[in-house]
Amino acid sequence: MIGMFIQHHFLDIDQGAHFVLSRLLAECEEQPDVFFRRSRTKHYEENIKCAAEFIGCDVKNVVFVKNTTTGKLPYLIHVFT
Repeated sequence: MIGMFIQHHFLDIDQGAHFVLSRLLAECEEQPDVFFRRSRTKHYEENIKCAAEFIGCDVKNVVFVKNTTTGKLPYLIHVFT
């Protein structure tokens, strides 16, 4: 299930995609050098493109962060300083 909350031009998406992570982990463990040198960037760019299409914005305006705090904190610092 994907939970979405739109507030002040932010879209927080609860991914819930554990099966994708297990597939990527298996690929990384099989050939870690190939994964980190070639596949990781390809997977990242594919997912950024899919997220941008889902949200309806340009690819250059989408980033992935580990958690909400690391994503919103730089924005808040910029706005309030």
